[in-house]
This record gives sequence, structure tokens and C-alpha cells, in this order.
Amino acid sequence: MKKGFTLIELLVVVLIIGILSAVALPQYTTAVEKARSTEALTNMSAIAQAGERYFMLNNIWPGTSVANLDIEVPAMKYYTPSYANSGTNGWIVTLHRNGSAGYYLYTVIANDGQMWRFCGSTTAPTLTNNAGVFSATMTDNVEGSEIEKMCNAITSGKATDGTW
Repeated sequence: MKKGFTLIELLVVVLIIGILSAVALPQYTTAVEKARSTEALTNMSAIAQAGERYFMLNNIWPGTSVANLDIEVPAMKYYTPSYANSGTNGWIVTLHRNGSAGYYLYTVIANDGQMWRFCGSTTAPTLTNNAGVFSATMTDNVEGSEIEKMCNAITSGKATDGTW
């Protein structure tokens, strides 16, 4: 009697491995992206807080240059940072995810110290001052895209409402 596996048994094993990898790979990719974004959000928070301290001392936001901040802005492997004043209302810190993911993380800081976070495509959030009441909003149409999937994983489904 010959010992070995039949073709059917081998095909069943290959099929099971294929199904497991089809389920596991997207979850693995999402977990890796969440880990990378956690580092970015930590750095973003440090930059935002340094920007607030700069504003308190100088009564002006640092603008596009963070050379005068009281921290050394860390080099980020997976994100490219940029900075911009939001008129006279506040400051926006942006991190663009390098590579195929291509999403943006935003931290918006108003003159009164309120802070919002957003995730999306290139549509930057808007910071408005309505008679001394600041608000930040972002309208981003990324439904059904890879960007939406990554942003929802990072923010637990709150990518464009600023509450995470």
C-alpha cells in the first residue's frame, strides 16, 4: 500500500490556507497601519503642544516653520509633516502618509486652545471663528476608498468629525 496524500487532500489544504490568508492579510495590514499612525499621532501631539506654547509666548502661530519651537521635531519614516496658519484663528499641523496609503492626519488648534483631529484625503479642515466661538470641520468624500478604510481603523470610525 502506497503512503502519501491524494490530490483532493492537497487541494483542500491549499484552499484552507488561501481562505485563512485572505481573511488575515487585511487585518494584519490594518494593524500595522494603526501602529504606524500611533507613532505619528504621538509626534503630532508633541508638535501641536509646542506650537501652543509658541503662541502663548509670542501671540503668533509658528506658521510653516517649526524651527523656533521648543522641541526638536522628530524625523518620521512614514509621514511627511507640514504646517500652516489658519488665518488669524489658529494653526494646522498636517502629516501626509507616505506610500500607497496616501491619507492625511490633521490637528487643528484654535486660538482659544481647542484642538480637533481629522483624517482624510487632501481636503484640509476649516477652522472658523464665529463671534469668538471656534469650530473646525472637514468635508471629505472618501467613502468606499482605501483612505476611508485606513482612517476608520485609525480613528475608530470618527475620521471627519474631529472628536477622536
